Amino acid sequence: MIVERGIPLIIRIPLIPEHTDSEENITALVQFVGSLAGVTAVNLLPIIGRIEQVRDARPGVRVARHGPASYERVEAIAKRFETLAVDCEIVT
Repeated sequence: MIVERGIPLIIRIPLIPEHTDSEENITALVQFVGSLAGVTAVNLLPIIGRIEQVRDARPGVRVARHGPASYERVEAIAKRFETLAVDCEIVT
């Protein structure tokens, strides 16, 4: 329906180190985006700053600290989406 109406479809993907930026996840996302009709752009949203250590829902379990993804890593991910012939922008 979106394609028939000429509405641009922009996919926005937050990049959280060791969560959403794994090779397995990026491969699946590239395949998924490639299967969609009408995608005009992909926006990559790398986190800025640090993910602070927070308490997990389970007692005594904590999420580790992670810094933001490196610029080189984000650029490499962008190039994978560019193989789909869509604009890929790194949004900071």
